[in-house]
Amino acid sequence: MEVPTAVLTIESTEPAKEGPANPTRVSTVPTIVPMESTTEPMEHRTVPTAPTPVSTVPTEQPTPIEYIRSPRAETYLTQDGTREWIPYCVEDKKPREGMVFKTLEKAIEFYKEYAVICGFDVRSATVYKNSKGIIQKYYLCSREGILESEGNYDEKGKRRRKRNSKRVGCKARIIWNLINEDGEYKVTKFFEPHNHCLASPTSMPYLRSSRKMTMVHKNFVNNNTRMNIGPTKSFRLFKENVGSYDNVGATMKDFMKFHRDLKEHIKGDDAKMLIENFIRKRDVFNGFYFDYALDEHDHVSHLFWADATSRKNYSLFGEMISFDCTYDSNTYSMVLAPFTGVDHHKSCITFGVGLLSKEDAQSFEWLFRTFLNAMGNCEPRYLITDQDPAMKVAINEVFVNTRHRLCL
Repeated sequence: MEVPTAVLTIESTEPAKEGPANPTRVSTVPTIVPMESTTEPMEHRTVPTAPTPVSTVPTEQPTPIEYIRSPRAETYLTQDGTREWIPYCVEDKKPREGMVFKTLEKAIEFYKEYAVICGFDVRSATVYKNSKGIIQKYYLCSREGILESEGNYDEKGKRRRKRNSKRVGCKARIIWNLINEDGEYKVTKFFEPHNHCLASPTSMPYLRSSRKMTMVHKNFVNNNTRMNIGPTKSFRLFKENVGSYDNVGATMKDFMKFHRDLKEHIKGDDAKMLIENFIRKRDVFNGFYFDYALDEHDHVSHLFWADATSRKNYSLFGEMISFDCTYDSNTYSMVLAPFTGVDHHKSCITFGVGLLSKEDAQSFEWLFRTFLNAMGNCEPRYLITDQDPAMKVAINEVFVNTRHRLCL
């Protein structure tokens, strides 16, 4: 019986008279080989192969934490029949009873590094103080204790929101005691086993101790906020820059929380920041014009601005303008009032924009006079507005040679 197989054959060629010899070529040729010949010894020859090319393009990916993480955890059964996990860690990163630290902050930082390496989160717990300060400090695994159910309704009869708890009664902890007046602390107790699985290498970047909003993240969110990009889209854009979600170093909730804190921080100074921004623009661009007014509480009540392009467009296409104030801002409910026109391409163009806190005759009169000052006191021939009686009173007071028309 004959079976077709592929036998490795070597074809050697005669060396040329001039120049180096041709290299040995290797080829696989389908050959019909008898079945009996497969049991005969064959001579094996090693053929050198070229090394696999390796890409030399550097890939820059941020590494928020540079610690060596634990590759595994040892598990064993206790006398009670429960399973416990002992994380594997190098000796110089592992706490031991009797270790002395110069300060409590260094001791806590050491235990946090150990938790990051092993794959679990920690939280602060009991602390004992006296006249000397902190004399004893506890740090526990974040899954220590058991959250007791408080019922579906509170004392006022309002339904409670269901919360998922990850606490499973883990006993892993460390205790430091103050040993002298120099502020040194000693590890008096270190319980290492956990009664739950530790984080896998793929889930370690999402631990609370591994996540951190660095200045790179904060500046990225802040810059995107200026371009009206929310935290969710900022998180996805940052993921595209670093390659994957594992390299971000934070979660989407971290981005959302920082965005919330950022808005809360500038809540009382956002109007001041806007005015300062307009002042810088006016110093840089001579054609930029803006004006504002304050109320009795020193809050911005009226605001108008127009750049050089808008003022140039008004000089060319400002015979007819449309004034519409049907839009409100989200936070302060200020009326957005743009002055709009049409150019020679039949496209809508903006001549200026105003913000008003009230829709009364005084506010409209201030806005129309400021608009004329920005446009060199050149009145339009036609002004189209909606049927607002307060707006009609302000138009009659400000515009003399302008015909007022109502939109459909």
